[in-house]
Amino acid sequence: MNLISSEIPGLVWAYRFLPGESRCMRIAADSSIDALMEGEGWVWLHLALSDARTPGLIERITTLPPGALSTLTSHDMQAAVTISDDMVYG
Repeated sequence: MNLISSEIPGLVWAYRFLPGESRCMRIAADSSIDALMEGEGWVWLHLALSDARTPGLIERITTLPPGALSTLTSHDMQAAVTISDDMVYG
């Protein structure tokens, strides 16, 4: 779990996948939220949902659709994965 950056609480690891590339780039654990949101491609965040600070972080990421936000911040104990046109979350 990330104890380095208070800006991204609960971060276990993050990777950026660039279009047309067969490999990805690891995002530093002490990066800012802005660094996660900038750039091309898509970002895979692995967050510790058991960290009480993580729902607040997820709510700050305003580009999430309402369904993803609700799923990731609820206390539902059932495992689920949802796929939309441009996002996978669960």
